[in-house]
Amino acid sequence: MAAEHLAGFCVYAPDLRGQGRSSWSPPWALEQHVADLVATMDGLGLRQVDPLGFSFGAAVSLHLARHAPERVRRPVLLDPAIGLGTEAAARSSEKAPATPSFLDPAEARAAYAKSWPSVPPSGLDEEIADYLVRGEDGR
Repeated sequence: MAAEHLAGFCVYAPDLRGQGRSSWSPPWALEQHVADLVATMDGLGLRQVDPLGFSFGAAVSLHLARHAPERVRRPVLLDPAIGLGTEAAARSSEKAPATPSFLDPAEARAAYAKSWPSVPPSGLDEEIADYLVRGEDGR
């Protein structure tokens, strides 16, 4: 989807700690997220970026700009979760539902189509291809 909507940009989408396929173990401090992003940028050979962040990702982008201003060109903050501290993030994570389990990709697609009605079918297919993994239970 990034290629379609952000043509002309090179897009990287790192998982923050506690998100996606990253470790769900703390620390979740904003300073740690910034250190992780700087390390990722260094590993990719990126001197400066235009971070685009939504919700907590926007707060992380803002902290990246504050603590490493030479690394940020033009931050884009979408619905930033400003003022969401480490304790609030931990409480939110603890309340998060367990990762859903699906019998097969078709069941996952049907569930996500209901949850995300505005996402086009191609977007659902991309999400499922990228993130659906077989668990130890075979699901």
